[in-house]
Amino acid sequence: MKKITRLFLCLLLTLSLAVPAAAAPASYPSQMGFSSRKAVKILMIGNSYTWFNKMPEMLEKISSSAGVKTKVTSVTCGGASLRHFADRSTRIGRRVNQLLKNQKWDYVILQDRHFYPIAYPERLYDAVLDLKPRIEAAGAKTVLFMTWAPYGYSKDYSMYKNVVKGREDYQKQIQEIYETTAREANALVVPAGLSVTKADKADIVKRLLRRDGSHPNYAGSYVTACTIFKTLFPDSSDTITYYGRFASKPRTARALQRIAINTAKSYQQPNNEETKTETAFSWWSLFFVPSAFVYTN
Repeated sequence: MKKITRLFLCLLLTLSLAVPAAAAPASYPSQMGFSSRKAVKILMIGNSYTWFNKMPEMLEKISSSAGVKTKVTSVTCGGASLRHFADRSTRIGRRVNQLLKNQKWDYVILQDRHFYPIAYPERLYDAVLDLKPRIEAAGAKTVLFMTWAPYGYSKDYSMYKNVVKGREDYQKQIQEIYETTAREANALVVPAGLSVTKADKADIVKRLLRRDGSHPNYAGSYVTACTIFKTLFPDSSDTITYYGRFASKPRTARALQRIAINTAKSYQQPNNEETKTETAFSWWSLFFVPSAFVYTN
């Protein structure tokens, strides 16, 4: 009986991908004149990937330096998954619910635990679909923060070698799952993971992740913040004059900016007209996750 129910759910989800998603309201900030508005209100929800290096504050400063006034608020908890933020029975879940219920927002950015989209894709999906109506009731657009694959020496690759075949495969799986969820939720995707991996290949700085191979160092957070900015405000100026800790190395900052800006500009959002008829990632993986990739929580 359980198997039949799963098959039925898979069929429904697969068929739903063919239904065109509703277009984003024309009032979203990225489609309006920046100077004619008050500060764009952004709520960031996530764990240490979001709060390391004071990234929400960094996003505010980057936006301001490019002529876009923003007010960024964050709700973060180290090691937390997105389902904890969606669950109104938890302390952080109640905090998120309070902010969505009592305030108006323009964008709400959601970031899941780095390995969870691969280990438990259904949890990401359920959490986003739980938060989506509350986000929209607060007047905001749902935004998914696509994270990056860790460095090759991360313990993930040895513990789950039957599931992920190196960093490129890890990133590909993360991207597929975030994009599939975004199609269902009519959400924007911030391709931060793609910016980080591209910046690594460009060898602009020694590394973008800390020694644990997972958390961002300052360069990683800077590239991410620039990618978020350009994803939310594609029509804004490409000139970012906030360099932060790279103030003494402006060429390094500008090189990181270029990668972030070009990645955001070239990235094709899952809900674009061009991609609506494409074959999406199979939802079978939401229910048949390899048993080798299981975390207890």
